[in-house]
Amino acid sequence: MMMKEKLLIISVAGLLGAVILIPSIMNNKPAESFIPSQEVQSAYTQEVLPSSYDTGLSWEEAVKLKKPIAVNFYVDWCHYCKKFAPVLDSLRKEYQGRVSFVLIKADEPKNSKLVNEYGISGYPTLYLVNPSNDNRVYLNNAIYGNPELIKREIDRFLRVNKK
Repeated sequence: MMMKEKLLIISVAGLLGAVILIPSIMNNKPAESFIPSQEVQSAYTQEVLPSSYDTGLSWEEAVKLKKPIAVNFYVDWCHYCKKFAPVLDSLRKEYQGRVSFVLIKADEPKNSKLVNEYGISGYPTLYLVNPSNDNRVYLNNAIYGNPELIKREIDRFLRVNKK
């Protein structure tokens, strides 16, 4: 490393130290007092997992209702599942009474039969299902970031699968 680069690194480190220490010296407070409290830190880092959303409906219960089902296969460790969960929850509220929304945690052993039946290999995976005739429509994950496109597909599914 060249002498100029070393001096630059030392200067930047010194400047950062000054930014942290000068306010604490001026206020007669230790530098640690400028670190956010544990409560503040956890508020910024707290994750809401897909399993935190509860539709109150199991797959078996939804099938018995004989109305269209939006079934989302997910896992809690999946970043995309975490981003998609609130979108799906808002759609659930919008389509309440017309579409049953079911969340299937794909890595739970009790769900392995359903996961295999639908050939799930990636997460999240959303299907629209008509339990009356077993019509299944896979929604491409390219549209999961756009609720309007998902709504269009749900509306189309509802039109095509009218009783």
